[in-house]
Amino acid sequence: MLHSKAYSAGLRVARPRNAFLTSLYRLLHYDDRYYKHIVCRGYDGMEKVPPTDVCDRNQLFEGNSEANVERLLQSFKSSIEVSFGYGSGVFQQSGYTGKSTPQIDLIHLVRNAQSFHEGNLHQYPEHYSGIKYFGGSHAIEKVQRLGAGIYFNPYVKMKDESGRTSLIKYGTIELRDALLDLTEWSSLYIAGRLQKPVKLMHNFRPLFTFANQYNLKNALAVGILLIKPQNFDEYELYESITKISYLGDLRMLVGGENPNKAKNIVSKQYDSFKKLYGPLIDYMVTRGVLARVNGDDDVAKFSRTSDSRKISNLLQTLPIQFRRKLYKQFENKYASALSQDPIAQSTITGKVLRESANLDNNMLASPFADSVASDPQLRKSVVRAIKQTVAYPALVQTIKGIFSAGLMKSVQYAWEKNTKFRNS
Repeated sequence: MLHSKAYSAGLRVARPRNAFLTSLYRLLHYDDRYYKHIVCRGYDGMEKVPPTDVCDRNQLFEGNSEANVERLLQSFKSSIEVSFGYGSGVFQQSGYTGKSTPQIDLIHLVRNAQSFHEGNLHQYPEHYSGIKYFGGSHAIEKVQRLGAGIYFNPYVKMKDESGRTSLIKYGTIELRDALLDLTEWSSLYIAGRLQKPVKLMHNFRPLFTFANQYNLKNALAVGILLIKPQNFDEYELYESITKISYLGDLRMLVGGENPNKAKNIVSKQYDSFKKLYGPLIDYMVTRGVLARVNGDDDVAKFSRTSDSRKISNLLQTLPIQFRRKLYKQFENKYASALSQDPIAQSTITGKVLRESANLDNNMLASPFADSVASDPQLRKSVVRAIKQTVAYPALVQTIKGIFSAGLMKSVQYAWEKNTKFRNS
């Protein structure tokens, strides 16, 4: 459940008092100042977020099967707050032809998981595996909470209201858990999927897209840090971003996932990536993190800053759980700088300070973050922090799939994934 003060109203928001500032804010895609409470407190800071009508046009896309997906969603009678479609069944990827149409992938965000499954079990009992016989919706909700907090129903043949049958896989996650991942990177499971273009459905957009804009900005920041050369082009940048949520995923190591997946996604959705990250790239350019260098009109080329203070500013606004994992790797190495840095100390210990981070002026000086930003092992440490975030939830989700899908569907799914791996 969401925190009681925020739950019933869809999270309380604080609005700028000046009408001009409010209208100006609506034109912005991103500014760290409006996320300062989230930077300092993570999900709990959502109670103090500014207006949720941040410009989110960069997140709105058309899908290949939009009308069909909308009809499928209308068939669900249980309450859904947000749905989004993703993957090759919604957006075209390399490696698929008209003869090899993949299943449609959907994620449902719901207020209460048990309530959703109770109604959905009554409407679609055939969607569920044998878990339903061991406690019904209560057992399903307990399984859902393990790992990344999502429960999948794969290989479901579902008819929409027009009678058309589609093969779908849909996951269910509570809204609170999804927002937690977007704002803190607790598992990078939902956040990772939303770092690629998705097709947003249903009518609960503002709060969700506001949180996701923070997720996208941080995906861009980490994507920049992960690229080894100082100069790179847009393709390399988008592939770097796409790989984030696959680092540490056991399936990438054992042949359960296509090793060219990031390249395939970007090559077929390049224009969508440009739309999704274009305004955020502009923001990074204005902050001096990126500089545009020679490139054609279609594929821009960039140079990453070598200014450690600008890198330090990036680190200080990363999601709090992820930032903690990164900082802990340098806790002993830069103990002296850490002792002079109460903000970094609060990140590591989890003790919340008064929100004094001056994001209007590129953050307060942080001796510890400055030291980390200058460290030659920063890139490797970022990779390690990603793997620490992804590995356990991804492993648990894989194990859960055996029970939530049933043995036969799990074997079918694993075989198809391994076939893609071998063909690649």
